[in-house]
Amino acid sequence: MIATEYKALSLSIILETSAISALFYEKAIEQMIFFLSFHLLSSLLISYAVWIILPKKYKDSKIASYLLIFFISFIIPVLSFVGFLIYIILFKKRKEIVKIPIQKADINEILNEKIVINKRNYGESSLKIFATQTDLPNNLRLKAFLYLTQLNLPKSFELIKHGLKDPDDEIRLLSFSVINKMEKNINKKIHDQLTLLQKSKSLHKIANIHKELSKLYWEYVYIGLADYEYQKYIFSQIEYHAKEALEFIDDDPYLYITLGKLYLRKKDFDKAYKFFIKAKKLNTQEYKTLPYIAEIYFYKKEFKKVKDIFNKNPYLKLDPYLFPIVSLWRENL
Repeated sequence: MIATEYKALSLSIILETSAISALFYEKAIEQMIFFLSFHLLSSLLISYAVWIILPKKYKDSKIASYLLIFFISFIIPVLSFVGFLIYIILFKKRKEIVKIPIQKADINEILNEKIVINKRNYGESSLKIFATQTDLPNNLRLKAFLYLTQLNLPKSFELIKHGLKDPDDEIRLLSFSVINKMEKNINKKIHDQLTLLQKSKSLHKIANIHKELSKLYWEYVYIGLADYEYQKYIFSQIEYHAKEALEFIDDDPYLYITLGKLYLRKKDFDKAYKFFIKAKKLNTQEYKTLPYIAEIYFYKKEFKKVKDIFNKNPYLKLDPYLFPIVSLWRENL
């Protein structure tokens, strides 16, 4: 395309020079004929050259846009040449496009990932008020508690547990029913896995059962089902089953992440850090380990390292739960 523009420009300059030369003819009629002929052709060519380099949005009406440029070129020929040269020299410089290598994602990983949609019905503050303020209308409070039962999150479960002490019978009954159902569901799954463990003889299958058990016991901790005393037992079960699984499948990053989260809960930051680093070395997606590593640095008061993690990995803000944290620590947002 550039070659075509320059050819049209060069030929237009030659024709315009010929038009100016025609003005030196002796006869006035010849001057006018040759000048207008050469100038007309020159204007057509320079108009074409200018029209080619115009952005597409200015070419919606091709004939009208070309005629406008031609009219300006014919009336003020110098302006057309100057405008063309300014565009070519100053605005037509193209930066080299850096091709970013595209990493292909495993479709199975995409399908297994839970896409988080951080939406609100009441708003977090409103839910807490409905759950804790007993002087509000019971029908609204009950509706809020029913919504809480749909959220499988630690904070929502904490509010449901608060409902066990509520003066309203319906809310107490609903809270007890939800907690009891969740405990029974997890206990049944644990019982089924323990039964399979006794029957299994394949080492690989045994390892996977231990892994599943560590996952189920961690659910107790994550949701907040276990009280302080029972939590010690749950912690010991998570650690036991995760380490048993590692005896046979020591390349599973999930097990290292589980142990990392466990020791983080126990405030053993050095051990937690080692397990998250091991998981990271197994080509685990960094967003699964970096937030926890940043949390460890925070507790150890190594704030510069926390800031470095979020500055070097800005994609972490795409997680709706991490966004406010990343925004707080990142520079030059």
